[in-house]
Amino acid sequence: MKKNLVNLLKTSLTQTHFFGRYPHLVKKKNIAEVTEETSILHFRMLRDTLLNKNFEHYEVSNFSLPGWKSKHNSSYWSGKKYIGIGPSAHSFD
Repeated sequence: MKKNLVNLLKTSLTQTHFFGRYPHLVKKKNIAEVTEETSILHFRMLRDTLLNKNFEHYEVSNFSLPGWKSKHNSSYWSGKKYIGIGPSAHSFD
């Protein structure tokens, strides 16, 4: 299956599901956080790879093939009015 949309996200080891369940691996230093410089290098390498495959970079961490941009948050990024419904929801007028 061909991917049309890619999100690049950096999380800490304790935020991820696997490492959150196995904190002893992090405490024993079997696994370490990457440095900020390494994180930036990885992001740039992934971005360059995706751009070379005709993906467009939009929003902060989203990439898509032409015509496949996610509509989620599109009103937020373009400054359009939106209504939030439900507990802790936020609207913009």
